[in-house]
Amino acid sequence: MENSRLVLRCNDICMDFGGVKAVDHFSMAVSPSTTTGLIGPNGAGKTTIFNVFSRIYRQTSGSLELDGVNVDNRGQVEVARMGLTRTFQNIRLFSGLSVLDNVKVSLDHSAGYNMLDAVLHLPSRQREERRIGQRALDTLKLLKLDQYAQSHATSLPYGLQRRVEIARALVTEPKVLLLDEPAAGLNPEEVFQLVDFLKQIRELYPQLALLVIEHRMDLIMSLCDCLYVQNFGRTIAQGKPAQVQCDPVVLAAYLGEE
Repeated sequence: MENSRLVLRCNDICMDFGGVKAVDHFSMAVSPSTTTGLIGPNGAGKTTIFNVFSRIYRQTSGSLELDGVNVDNRGQVEVARMGLTRTFQNIRLFSGLSVLDNVKVSLDHSAGYNMLDAVLHLPSRQREERRIGQRALDTLKLLKLDQYAQSHATSLPYGLQRRVEIARALVTEPKVLLLDEPAAGLNPEEVFQLVDFLKQIRELYPQLALLVIEHRMDLIMSLCDCLYVQNFGRTIAQGKPAQVQCDPVVLAAYLGEE
């Protein structure tokens, strides 16, 4: 795999918390247009890896590149603007805002007006507000969520809230989208709808690289091109889903030794 083809690359990432090594020499290479799964038992270090990627944590050692640029010394906002966005296990929508306004929040940084324009309500501010609103609405339409645009986000069923959160991440047109347990809290019907939604995203955003942490093996197996399996901070298996699910080391990690 050529470096120029990689949208995300990490080498020997370690993340220590005192005497605990949450991530132990983790390496990953991700190309555009792929879906990569990160699985493993609870406490395996999966969310810690996502926190390093999104720069919530700065790794103890190792290196991280986004689209060929080293981001070891970049912050969360910089990395997000470079094209890496994420969702969290717990849905984080703004309860007082509509669905449309929740999606618009992600575009605030791109508003092309200054404080004076905002205070005086100058035409430049109005133009930018219209542009941002239209871009957010276009994203909702693309994802077939526009019928909920004026609804309060937290009044929607949980499965729809999850899709709105993903829409908010997609409106910036990222290169990499990290989904941390997107099926958490969903009922079986909502999980089925989520799988369809994520397959739709793969078609609508063909260059997007998706990274997914998930415990639902039916979701992982139906979506992912490649899996990384973590246990106690270390990678114990890597490969195609069909290979990984039969790996005796993986089975022992999930089910215990006989």
